[in-house]
Amino acid sequence: MSVADEKMKPAPGRLRRRTVAALTVLALLGASALGVVMATSASAVTKLLINSLGLEAATGSLTDGVCQSTSGKCTLRAAIQESNAMNGAAGDIEIGVDTSLAGGNINLSTSNSTWMRTTYLYTAQGAAAGSVGGDTGAVFEVTSPVVIDLGHKITIHEAPSSNDPNVAVFYLNGPDITLRGMDDVYFGETSFYVGPQASNILLTDMSISTVNYYPERFILVRGGAQNVTVSHSTIKGYASNDRDWNWGVVDGTSSAYPVKGLTINNVTYIGGSSGYCDSSTAVGCTSTAVDAYGQYLTELTFTNNTMTNINRAYSYNARALDLRGATITMLLADGNTFDAPYYRYGDPVIDLYTAVVGTFKITGNVFKNMDGNGDLEIGAAAVLLPAARNFTSGLVARNSFVATGTLSTQAVYYQGTSTSDSATNMFDTHLSITDNYFDGFSTSNSHSSIRLWSTGVVEVARNTFGPRSNTQTNTVLEEYGGNGAYDATMLSNWSRASNGKMNTWFPTARNKSNAQAAPVNAVGCTVPLQVAPPTDADANAYASARYPAVTPLSAQLDVYWTADRTAEVYLGRYAVSANVRTTLQIPLPTSASDPALATNGGVGPVNPATGVVSGGLRVQTIDPNATGGGTPASSQYSRVATIGGTCAPVVTIAQRTDQLESSMARDRVFRLTSSLALDEATVTAGIFGLTGSTASGAQVVKVVKIDDKTWDVTVHAADSGVITVNVAAGAVKSTGGFASTEAATFGSTTATDNKLTYVNPLRVTPAKFALVTGEPHGKSYSLSVDSAAPVPAADLKFTSTLDGAAQTYQVTPETLNPTIAAGGTSVSVNVTAPKGDVAADTITVISHTVASDDPNYDGLVVPSVSPHLFATDPALQIKKLAYIDVTDDSSPESIQNTGTAVASGSRLTDRTPVWFVFKVTNTSADDWATTLTDIKVTDDVLGDIGTIPSLVSGASTLLAYQGPFAVAANAPLPEGSGTP
Repeated sequence: MSVADEKMKPAPGRLRRRTVAALTVLALLGASALGVVMATSASAVTKLLINSLGLEAATGSLTDGVCQSTSGKCTLRAAIQESNAMNGAAGDIEIGVDTSLAGGNINLSTSNSTWMRTTYLYTAQGAAAGSVGGDTGAVFEVTSPVVIDLGHKITIHEAPSSNDPNVAVFYLNGPDITLRGMDDVYFGETSFYVGPQASNILLTDMSISTVNYYPERFILVRGGAQNVTVSHSTIKGYASNDRDWNWGVVDGTSSAYPVKGLTINNVTYIGGSSGYCDSSTAVGCTSTAVDAYGQYLTELTFTNNTMTNINRAYSYNARALDLRGATITMLLADGNTFDAPYYRYGDPVIDLYTAVVGTFKITGNVFKNMDGNGDLEIGAAAVLLPAARNFTSGLVARNSFVATGTLSTQAVYYQGTSTSDSATNMFDTHLSITDNYFDGFSTSNSHSSIRLWSTGVVEVARNTFGPRSNTQTNTVLEEYGGNGAYDATMLSNWSRASNGKMNTWFPTARNKSNAQAAPVNAVGCTVPLQVAPPTDADANAYASARYPAVTPLSAQLDVYWTADRTAEVYLGRYAVSANVRTTLQIPLPTSASDPALATNGGVGPVNPATGVVSGGLRVQTIDPNATGGGTPASSQYSRVATIGGTCAPVVTIAQRTDQLESSMARDRVFRLTSSLALDEATVTAGIFGLTGSTASGAQVVKVVKIDDKTWDVTVHAADSGVITVNVAAGAVKSTGGFASTEAATFGSTTATDNKLTYVNPLRVTPAKFALVTGEPHGKSYSLSVDSAAPVPAADLKFTSTLDGAAQTYQVTPETLNPTIAAGGTSVSVNVTAPKGDVAADTITVISHTVASDDPNYDGLVVPSVSPHLFATDPALQIKKLAYIDVTDDSSPESIQNTGTAVASGSRLTDRTPVWFVFKVTNTSADDWATTLTDIKVTDDVLGDIGTIPSLVSGASTLLAYQGPFAVAANAPLPEGSGTP
């Protein structure tokens, strides 16, 4: 052996040693001589590749990993024989199609010389014998682990298809066998027969359609087989004849040798909607997916499958699952779709009648387009539950049952085995029928969508019923019927032994005579529904039936909405803990997307365009005390109470009540309140109108959500005035999409109305003043914040602007940008104007704006100030008088009385002593009339003369210069001035 050969040698082991031998043979003979190539992958998988459609048997060594038939080619038979003989581990051997073979059909022969097995398959073979005969042999017998993948290139059937021979195509009787990619595999009996020694069997990715009814079974699983799965395949054709002809048959006849685990997942079964099922055609054929009538099996899992037209065109006695009389440890039927099954003489889709079941779950399935004939009480149901009471638990939940036309039968039927027809016989069935949808069943007056007969306690809750479900015109009569009465109801506790035929609570709005005075109107889209116990005087109770208890656990009331008299929408569960009339607050779903409306296509109690409420409410009583805390008992449905009103939101807008009616606080807050939760996207600043406001610059600056029904609206104004807020009709929408139909209302008192007053806190003092041109000290005004206003949290930065007159006369503020510092309250601004001629009382204006980081003040209107110009002071007159030869200068008056007045402009001799008296008069009048204070009189020559504390309008007073003033020879007397 070369170094290269040594490197190729695999690790020790029986299969790997065979692989090396095969490689050696290939090297010597060449691949073309054998007609097949056996290859080894990195994981040492032996691949046997078919290159012939013949049925020749293998020749030569069957353990060398080389597929060779007597024709020198690799046939499927030779490959299986090689695989069986090699007996590898799971996943070690694969049979596929060589690329040199384009495909075609392996034409099965009636000659048993072409069959791998020629003895009966239903014989014991280490297990209990089968009950289904007919398979006298098998064309292909697989007994060892293998994966056979034909890649949808090869079909396997007799051409033409005939009734003989009675032989299976595949007999699978070993571990870890996978068949995939196979199309149209059938013969005169079973396509795939799973023997009693089989385990871990997978049939997947298949597409099989028979041409007539001669092929009798797609798959048969014998007792003793374990973990058998059919998945992701499409099956069409075959026929139905009770146990013998079916799509799938369980043949576990003994409790010692049950079928241990059968899974059917994602398989499409196609039944014909019309046509015949005979020796010429299979177009009308239908069959049973799993027939286990009277058989034993542990776990049956039937999930995500689709079945169409069961029994519709031709066959009868076909079902999806025929489990009558079967003994099953666990059944799961989930996520399947049963489209257009036909009740031909009452054949159920899922039939558990007389089955003995450990646990079962029938969940999430769709039964649709159902129709049928016959009117059988027993067996006439989409789901017929086991009559025996020995199952550990059962669940029928989240299924949809929809029938077309008039289907006079049940959707779910449970006939128990109670021998005591008494309301006290409350044994626990551990069965729940919950959260299902029904429509179109029991269209005659003697049936119900769900019927319970002698069952014990069964939970039937949260189920909904479409408008074609049969009920009674007088819904009061549905609360109970006589024992054994076939009254039209959605749920029938037919006998006292079924939930004790429990009486129900009911809405009091409708009395026992089926009269209702007026609808129960929704308030804020919530209906105040008063209910009463069946002990109430107006109840329609059945005296010998069970009355629901309220202790130790509260009784539960499930509430439903109906457009007329069914129960299309489940609205929730409410507890009642005392046998007295009680008002339940029932919120109504308003949005078509509300999950509560999913069972009814988004249609509910509220009109989506107008918000108008219609229809009615009814209740079903659930008693958790019936079995001591186990399965709760369920009543039939109560009478219907008509409801009305509207779900359009009613809104109010009013001042928030924690504020003063009039305030300098900038935030004036209003509250929007709705009767319903609002769509947040519709509550924006733009919906709030300010029509009627007198406060200039009013605008909405903030809208804050408090909760789904409450918003705070903040308005800022720029100046004093009343702020009025309005909301027009249609401005907002509820979360259900309903627009408000009326404008917002508000209270009738000032404490709750939609008005608030804002007071601007900025002040300018004085608003006008006289300004004498040339007066060096000028005049001052102040910009201030009212003492009752919030203290500025940031600088108030003012900008001053002069009008044209102020600019012409050069009115000059000491700054054009005065600032009140944060925390401050005022700033003073001095204003001067140069000396010059000006018409008395010339008006000038200084305007202001303000900016601040404090929103209480930013952008407020600031009062302007108006300096009035005068060449002389219009409010004050000062007359300067001179005296000589004064003998008493102790007061201005004594100077005047003892001295000699000197006329203005007189000339005196050198060094003549002169005394001066100043007469100060308040000449303010009309608009300027005022009392002057702190008048300081100065003289350009003499200096400060004195100060007058106060001088009323029209009054005068005298001031004197205390001491003579020496005048130079011929010098004029000096002029004087006064400043208020």
